[in-house]
Amino acid sequence: MTPGSVVALMLAALLLASPGARGDPAEGDSAPACLARAQVVPPEGFPGQQLVWRLEILRRPYVTGVEWLEPPGFPGFRAEWLPGQPDLGGVRLEGVEYIARVEERALFPERSGELVIAGSDLRCARSFGTPLLASVAATRVYVMSLPEEGRPPDFSGLVGALALEVAAWPRQLSLGGSTRLEVTLRGDANLWDARDPLAGAPDLGGVELFPARPRLELEPGIQLSVRRQFAYQVVPNREGRVEIPELRVPYFDPEQRRYRVATSPALALEVGPRAPARVAAHPPEPEANPRTTPRARRWWALGALAAGGLLVWGWRLRAARSQGAKPLTEPGASDDAAQLARALRRALEPRLAGARSTPVEELYATPGADPAVERALALLGRVERSRFDPHAPPVERAEVALAIETLGKRAKRARSEPQASEVQ
Repeated sequence: MTPGSVVALMLAALLLASPGARGDPAEGDSAPACLARAQVVPPEGFPGQQLVWRLEILRRPYVTGVEWLEPPGFPGFRAEWLPGQPDLGGVRLEGVEYIARVEERALFPERSGELVIAGSDLRCARSFGTPLLASVAATRVYVMSLPEEGRPPDFSGLVGALALEVAAWPRQLSLGGSTRLEVTLRGDANLWDARDPLAGAPDLGGVELFPARPRLELEPGIQLSVRRQFAYQVVPNREGRVEIPELRVPYFDPEQRRYRVATSPALALEVGPRAPARVAAHPPEPEANPRTTPRARRWWALGALAAGGLLVWGWRLRAARSQGAKPLTEPGASDDAAQLARALRRALEPRLAGARSTPVEELYATPGADPAVERALALLGRVERSRFDPHAPPVERAEVALAIETLGKRAKRARSEPQASEVQ
């Protein structure tokens, strides 16, 4: 429907039924200064279905502003702002010029029955005289109950058209690596009520999932477009072809008044052998200095004293660091999952910015990252899960210690590689 046809219908209805405020800009001019009418489209629906509340306002050119005395409330609905239509001038009715504007909200009923949006008043400020009032009548919406017939057992209350998309990258990886899986729902439905589509997946053998916090995006337009995304870090535990099964999300179609199911095809991952560990190049041993003059021997003695001091300092520093690693190295230390998580986060921090404090579900290794970082990150997810999920298996202290040791060796090799290249 074009803006002109909306305004024409609005004017006809307002002249027949809507009360208005009257002003007298000139002698003999009795046309209303402001007119306002509210309606809900469609006038009936189902719980969770998107409806549009539309307020149509007409004002004379000498009315300089229109504002609410008290903003409207929408009890029984979830309400989201829509842009509506800005001021449109040059609208004429029976020779009288008006400026039209439309305000809109997307409404989602939260229960069945008759819901009432109370009336309110608008203040119309004029370029002369006192402000006038325009009344907005109450609006009633009849919300029908969802039918029992044909309701799928896994129906979660989604009402409205939606689409289901699944993507993963990379699709080919090595054992010990990970991939990111995204499941996205789009449409005009109440997708904030959507359940995790993989929570009840039938067969996920061969992989372990580490879910991130779901995301919700709202895009206002003619209607409210909703995007709900579920993301996971997927860690395979065997080689070969691993399949993410077909997913299904049931919903109710209010146009057809029947239940439907959105589906996505199965998605395959190819898992190859574990990548071999990289061996860092070592610089050649320097040749011995043949000079043995007394002056050279004195310099050699001073160098030996300095080296001894450095060795003592390094030994003390290592001892201090071993105190910080006590929960993982001393016999009889506590296996508390929180201590294991803190130790693993400290080891990851030099290789993964924010590892000390960022929630594990928001930590992701960059593409091409060291496999040791990816394995340690997956292990951290298991440790964190064991802290809060009573059914999750505990993580052995030795496994965490091995991951930390591997990270340390990789870091040491990485530091030595630039030195080797300089010597070569």
